[in-house]
Amino acid sequence: MLKIDMNNTFLKIYHNTNKTILPLYFMSFLNYKYNTSLHIISPILYSGSTLVSGYHSYFSTSAIISDYIKPVKLNQTARVLNFKTHFIATYGFLYYIYQQNKEI
Repeated sequence: MLKIDMNNTFLKIYHNTNKTILPLYFMSFLNYKYNTSLHIISPILYSGSTLVSGYHSYFSTSAIISDYIKPVKLNQTARVLNFKTHFIATYGFLYYIYQQNKEI
């Protein structure tokens, strides 16, 4: 799980979800800007955007770690920190989205 950039399955997921980033952001922006009455859609759009962003950021950072950090111990430490920080950040955003839409 820490060397996600070296797994072909995760690489395919990364490339396939590339196509969803801009549409998700655009729909989330429109939903926020015009404050649509479809409150059920809001948490789905925001959660999807958060998950895709978190995954792409984690994958990209993992690839950078593979390319630029060569000492094994430092590489492993960077990978663990990468996983933990992305997990905590993504979970935090999802928790915030859930809390904002809990009363719906």
